[in-house]
Amino acid sequence: MMIRRSTKTIFAFPIIILLAISSFSVRAQEQEEGNYFDQSSIVARMHYGFLLAHHPNIVHLVRHTVGFEISLSRQTIGRKLWQQYFNYPQTGFSYIFLDFNNPGILGEAHALMAFINLPSKRTEHFQFSFRMAAGLGYLTKKYERVENYKNDVIGSHINAAIQFNFESRYKLSQHLAFNFNVGLTHFSNGSFKTPNLGINNPSANAGFTYRVQSTKEFIKSEIHQPVKSHEIDLLYATGIKEISPPTGAQYFSHTISSTFLTTNGLKFRRGPGLDLFYDVSLKLAFDRLDKNSDGLRILRSGIHYDVEMMLDRLTVLFNAGVYWLDQYKDDGAIYDRVGFKYLVSKNLFVNLTLKTHFAKADYVECGIGWKFKKDNSAR
Repeated sequence: MMIRRSTKTIFAFPIIILLAISSFSVRAQEQEEGNYFDQSSIVARMHYGFLLAHHPNIVHLVRHTVGFEISLSRQTIGRKLWQQYFNYPQTGFSYIFLDFNNPGILGEAHALMAFINLPSKRTEHFQFSFRMAAGLGYLTKKYERVENYKNDVIGSHINAAIQFNFESRYKLSQHLAFNFNVGLTHFSNGSFKTPNLGINNPSANAGFTYRVQSTKEFIKSEIHQPVKSHEIDLLYATGIKEISPPTGAQYFSHTISSTFLTTNGLKFRRGPGLDLFYDVSLKLAFDRLDKNSDGLRILRSGIHYDVEMMLDRLTVLFNAGVYWLDQYKDDGAIYDRVGFKYLVSKNLFVNLTLKTHFAKADYVECGIGWKFKKDNSAR
């Protein structure tokens, strides 16, 4: 089905869900543990980086970039078991500003994100961790057919913002620490509006953490390894995408997916699965190639392998797949997903993922699914 309704209206809904899901664990923790400012810190960092030329159309835009980031962070102390499993992470919210050093074409970026910081090494004076963040981004410049046609990168002001960082923290005093980090900030609208090559900004960033209050003693419970369990996740998801040229029509895409997952630890579950895709935009793609575009020809199917990080009811998932049935070859044989699942009830979950082909976004999948569990004791 072709769609001509306002892109802003269509796009806002899944991105708001993305922000809500990614911040859920933080909000739930606030409600259970009282005042959010208990165990809290204020973090300020300066960023220096560059635009990554992951596509030929971006090479002419590559410049060094600068920016800053301010975060409100909260140290978990293990009141929930998942916090102990992941070595007492920090959670919180951050605002980031980036100047792309190209005011006429790319402008600047503003983003609000929820994050979780997962320590892998912690001593009395040092912490090394991996930080994941997701939320909403606003880019001051976007593609315009006449006024800004050189912007081949982003077709909308509002975008999803995703950030990954490797962080090191050195304690200077009871309340002050120095941070040095390297990471990547990504902006994309999931092909709701073309062009959508996405902006990738690797950067080094450094600053200070000021701890508002001293951290309480970590809670250490006796942790038992769960009994190995299996489940089958059945999912239906849909998305909306626009294909070139810009300002064209938008099309629905549909996904039916089944994954066989095994949980044999406290942090992760993983397993293989099967996907069936029905992407209506491929009809136009085949027509442009002067090829038959009947309904069956736009069907795609693939096999994937899923790795899911379990954070209470929230799951962060990473998924890599290969098409075994695909008559449209221009996207390549490999597809990937990154996103979230949230367990609404014992078996019902909602899903939000970004499907990509290498570094190019295909579309955002919003879905609902059901878990068929053989053993419910894993969590």
